[in-house]
Amino acid sequence: MMNSKFSVTSQASPIPSKHPMKILILADSMFKKSLKPFVRWKTEEGYKVVTVYKGAPGVGTTPAQMKAYLTTLYNSATADDPAPTYLLIVGDNEQIPAFTSPRYMHATDLYYSTFDGPDDHFPEYVLW
Repeated sequence: MMNSKFSVTSQASPIPSKHPMKILILADSMFKKSLKPFVRWKTEEGYKVVTVYKGAPGVGTTPAQMKAYLTTLYNSATADDPAPTYLLIVGDNEQIPAFTSPRYMHATDLYYSTFDGPDDHFPEYVLW
């Protein structure tokens, strides 16, 4: 017999969790006003949304500084406050500079979500 909270018509998440999925948004502050409706919508859907802005204290302005901030967030996760599931980067290369892939020499946001050393190519956050 199927549990009713997993039925197609149910509003419950198909993956039971003690904590809501978390979305981490890294954005340039020029998008602060534009992001408000999106953050409200995702919050209403049940996500926990954490928004950080380039240049804010501790976040930094360079790719290395911003990645260090994201790494700290990831490494400080606990059972009661798990790491984000998703990372949404808002802004083009001029606002949130991309990394250069050492292997293919092209711009990439991948390294904002890899935390297991320089040869890590498997993101810990799902990039949106």
